[in-house]
Amino acid sequence: MEIMTFNIDEDKRNLVDDKQNFSIDFHDSKYNWVQARQYEDGMRQVEVHVVRGDGSPVDLTGINPMFEGWLPEGLYRIIDAKHSVMIDAVNGIFRFDFPAPAFQIAGSYQQAFFRLMKDGKSVATLEFSLEVLADKVISGLVPSDYITPYLDIYNKLIEIFKNADGKFDTQLIKWQNEFNKIVGDLNGDYISIKTLADALDARLEELKKQVEANGTAKLSDIQPFIDELTKARGKYDDLAGRIDAMGAVDVDESMVSGGFVKSYFEPEIKRVKAELLPDVFTFTQMNDTHWETLTRNKPEAYRSLNHIKNALAFADVSDLIILNGDNTNSDTVSLDGVKKDIETLVDVFLDEPLDYTVDRFIGIGNHDDGSTRRRLLANNLLAQDNYLHDAYFRKAYRTSELLNGETRNKDSLYFFKDYPEKKIRFILIDTNDIPEGVNDANGSQKFDRWGTHTVRQEQLNWLVNVALANVPSDYHVVVMGHTPLNANYEGGWHDTIDNDDIRGYHNLTLVADVLNAFRDGGKAEINSTDTSFPLNITADFTTQGPRNLVGYFCGHTHRDAVTTYNKLSIIEVACSVFYDNVKSRFVETTTEDGFDVIQIDTTNRNVNIHGFGYCENRSVKY
Repeated sequence: MEIMTFNIDEDKRNLVDDKQNFSIDFHDSKYNWVQARQYEDGMRQVEVHVVRGDGSPVDLTGINPMFEGWLPEGLYRIIDAKHSVMIDAVNGIFRFDFPAPAFQIAGSYQQAFFRLMKDGKSVATLEFSLEVLADKVISGLVPSDYITPYLDIYNKLIEIFKNADGKFDTQLIKWQNEFNKIVGDLNGDYISIKTLADALDARLEELKKQVEANGTAKLSDIQPFIDELTKARGKYDDLAGRIDAMGAVDVDESMVSGGFVKSYFEPEIKRVKAELLPDVFTFTQMNDTHWETLTRNKPEAYRSLNHIKNALAFADVSDLIILNGDNTNSDTVSLDGVKKDIETLVDVFLDEPLDYTVDRFIGIGNHDDGSTRRRLLANNLLAQDNYLHDAYFRKAYRTSELLNGETRNKDSLYFFKDYPEKKIRFILIDTNDIPEGVNDANGSQKFDRWGTHTVRQEQLNWLVNVALANVPSDYHVVVMGHTPLNANYEGGWHDTIDNDDIRGYHNLTLVADVLNAFRDGGKAEINSTDTSFPLNITADFTTQGPRNLVGYFCGHTHRDAVTTYNKLSIIEVACSVFYDNVKSRFVETTTEDGFDVIQIDTTNRNVNIHGFGYCENRSVKY
């Protein structure tokens, strides 16, 4: 039996730089390791010793060791609280017997570690290298998630079903009571409850078909159980975003400006408000919250729901508050889970009662629609167009209701609004304006927001002929979008997405050319021969004459920066979502969050940017 030793005080590894493609480098390391062959079952055992920095054992009395892993290919995970055996608790020794599902997929685990749970609290060991060798001789396991709390409860349901003997409704009541007890025992462990409920949803559909087919019970007999499960899901889903790192509900909140915010943010809210000038146009810009209940690559993203309330705390000093894209991370495998996160975010942002009237807007980014899951899901799901379209977001964001008296292109995700008292026109564009219903040679959706940033002909027509037309000469125009317009420009910002005829940054600099022509009272001939995103329009502002263009505000880059494109200021605002690989950010401090409160001083033609938390104070002339 292999012996593994973990020093919970001194074990250390470097942070992973690329959290999108999470990979730990075990090369030439002295890390613990396990190697096994596919389909091994129960006989691959390790003896685990847990010690402190001075070499003394950690007392594991009352602790339940769990193995947690992210399997090769990054599609499935394992949470096994069943196969550990305590050998010598006082001296910090337990054994773990790896079950067959741990060796479903050949390759190297993306992440594998032990979590030591006691009284709702936990500490985790450092990762160890877990490699699964391919078995080309036999086959047997179909890859899937392996979550022992759910499997235990599901197996009990199946046993009840087999032994029902025509009294299925009575047996269901017994099982339903057991289900309620187990959910209660989970004590606020949201991840376990959510996993359990989502998995049971799928199994219930199969169970309903079986009940109808073999006649052992009517659907009406099972309906009370379904209703109870639905009720349980609703109860725990409402806790989303209020679960701390260990899964416990944090209710330490205090009232600020009509919205509930964490107490450790209160001094920062007061500080920023004290800096603001009176009687100037003020907007609060928050982007890249990446809110998600069950996070895959942003482990602290559940905190972002409270960050939104930080932004709402500035309702008393803002003309508008805007969530500028990547509001949700949308990596949840279930599309229903993606929708639930969107609905929760919208409810908090648009419906949170406030003591002050303020315009609240939501823009879309490249993460919101669930298309990031293309790198996680099987091709057959992609062929089924398994992510969210414009029509869904128009309904979810309530664009047809014109909640703030704005002007849209019908019910578009882009708009403008005038603020006559402040002499401001505010414009939001959609920089992930992809064509829908276009399939590639494999029958999959050809374009997705996650990898494709562009503005298409209809939106550009609206921008030139509506949003930038008939602007009074004394107005100052603010333009915003999720992605920087100079992303595909030499000297501008770009990320790891390489441009091709589908993915990348398409025609965004042409939008910047239009804005510059608007500012100068000039004319821009826009003729793009981009195969996938052709543009053709003459943006002629010579009759209107020069106008006051403040700049273009964006997110997406997760950084504070100011760059220029032909004298147009591109003002980037860092992300609200917390990243643990940024040295100057810490949870449960003001740096956990980051957004800007921006003031437009039209008299001095100055943009005063007041950074909240992680974001920095700065100013830009225009």
